[in-house]
Amino acid sequence: MRCLLLAIAVCLRATTGQAAAVAQRDLLVVDRFGNCDNSERIAPLISAEVVTLKPGITVVRASANISKEVDQNLLEVETFICDIQAHDSCVQFLNWKKDTGVCAMATAKGMLWSPLFNVRPPLRCPVIAKGLYHIENGTFDMNKMQMISLPKNKYVRIKISTFAPKKIPYLCVIMGGIFRSVKV
Repeated sequence: MRCLLLAIAVCLRATTGQAAAVAQRDLLVVDRFGNCDNSERIAPLISAEVVTLKPGITVVRASANISKEVDQNLLEVETFICDIQAHDSCVQFLNWKKDTGVCAMATAKGMLWSPLFNVRPPLRCPVIAKGLYHIENGTFDMNKMQMISLPKNKYVRIKISTFAPKKIPYLCVIMGGIFRSVKV
């Protein structure tokens, strides 16, 4: 009888452990966000930081000073997948260009980047006014990010470039982080 009780207890522990499995959540843990380089731009970031709110949860805070009104007419996004240990050993993963409706697309609601570009004061299209703009606690919509099928546990580097007419550099941001599943 004692062996039977012990076997039931072990079985209960095993099935309870399976039922109480910890949920997983996909996150892009950002560790880099800033200007691409030191070249002249109409809207350089004047401050940028990555803030860890709690383990596995990072947000972006940034400010950009737009020096003149301009209609952005070209967007280029380059995505690279890198080794976690050596961020300079990367392969190109996804390139994307858009040459119409860039401002409207960037400010659209419900896009995977919408929470990142929650800008104050709000950006107005088609021409973005000159002035100082702030991103506070910018993130990505991870449910929509899964459509891209980024490989987990690899370093992801994303370069976002926008251009004014005649391909005048407007804004260039580079960000990097690790796409991973974490226990919640």
